[in-house]
Amino acid sequence: MDFGAVAADVHPPRARRWQKPLRRIINIPIFGARRGLEGVRGTWAAEYERRAAVPEVWTPGFCVRLLVPGWVQLAMRRRLRGYIFLGGSLLAAIVGILVCGSLPGMLALGMLFSLHAASIADAFTTEERTVGAGIAQGLLIYMTLGLLVYLPAGLLISRVIQPYAIHQDFRPFAEGDALVVFSLATIHPGDMVIYERPRTDFELGPHNWFYIYGRGIDRVLAVGGEHVKCDASGLLVNGANRTCGPLNAMKLPEFELDVPAGHYLIWPSGARNLPMISPLWQHAVLVPAGNVEGRVFFQTAPLARWGRVR
Repeated sequence: MDFGAVAADVHPPRARRWQKPLRRIINIPIFGARRGLEGVRGTWAAEYERRAAVPEVWTPGFCVRLLVPGWVQLAMRRRLRGYIFLGGSLLAAIVGILVCGSLPGMLALGMLFSLHAASIADAFTTEERTVGAGIAQGLLIYMTLGLLVYLPAGLLISRVIQPYAIHQDFRPFAEGDALVVFSLATIHPGDMVIYERPRTDFELGPHNWFYIYGRGIDRVLAVGGEHVKCDASGLLVNGANRTCGPLNAMKLPEFELDVPAGHYLIWPSGARNLPMISPLWQHAVLVPAGNVEGRVFFQTAPLARWGRVR
């Protein structure tokens, strides 16, 4: 029998002087480096096993949980993700509601939609899924969620309340202000409303025209069936003095008219020099009820003026 001989180095490489203290620190039991690493590996392995198992999706309970971001993760014992999706969605929803109509509000609502879609995609994620399948699945989830949930919900909510942004300075509002309008409110004199101004073209002279058109905001001075007279003593409605005036304080010209049924008297205070050319001026101030989009009842931006509008 032949034995092979192996030369042994009598001067093996030794640890450098700075490595020995470092090893002592890493091996201190309080840090539990090795034990902690093994625990992390075990947690990852358990997580991979849970994610590799395709959930039983077409059950009533699973489908209902998909409607609330993070709920399905909590049911699948992915608690950290569930709390992240749920907490982030609640925060985004609160911010979106409180400042709706403004840029931060739109960004918050967009974040809510993204978190909801990500929560659904995570519930269907498995380790065997390819990158292409993941992209296709994400696009399908975004389209389905938007068309079947968020679009119908938005249309339904918009029939009751609508956010509006002010795009140019118009006292007491400024560009960038955001308002919330209640579409189903009963309109009374003194209410501030968003309305579509009847288009009126005044010809003041050769090549001299005065236009009134587009969406406006102002106060309702009188409603259908009321007799209105304005003179030096003020605005009289059915013989009684009415204190409410146009949104931008201005002295109204002298006039007298009856507000037809189904109409509101709204003086466009943005047109301070409204030509009193009969009957065109009456067409400009008598607004059909169908042109009124709703009553302004809340201001959401800027935050310094956040609150109810009176």
